[in-house]
Amino acid sequence: MDDIYKAPSSDLEENTDAKFSPHGFWKLFFWIHVVLTPLVLLVVIFEENISVYDYIDLSVFLFNLVVLFGYAFSKKIGGRRFWKGFCFAYIAWVIFYEMVAPFLLDIAQYGDPPTFDMYFVLVPLFTIPTACVIYLYAYKAKHVWDS
Repeated sequence: MDDIYKAPSSDLEENTDAKFSPHGFWKLFFWIHVVLTPLVLLVVIFEENISVYDYIDLSVFLFNLVVLFGYAFSKKIGGRRFWKGFCFAYIAWVIFYEMVAPFLLDIAQYGDPPTFDMYFVLVPLFTIPTACVIYLYAYKAKHVWDS
């Protein structure tokens, strides 16, 4: 007969078959970027006063699309070391392009002079989650890099 006073026991082995899936927010965030990509490309095509900084920003935006896809859909793209470097480069770029260039150096973004408007409020809604997903992909996505 079982001892009713004995503490129950469990088998606590790690389940390596369990699959990690990123939160659905990242998939939605990726698809929002996919929808915005043609709009950004149209601005670059039709705006006359595009600077080299805008082309760099467009390149960064396209890399963001790649890293968002990689994290949201758990795909290994490139090397982890590259994305770790890109994480720091992205943060430095955002600080320069969104804050320093327009307001301290008076550099226009996609042909528009710097102003404090709704764009200034919307930028953090995209840049902060993007920085987070790059960090998560580069540093925390063991389910991607260990597979």
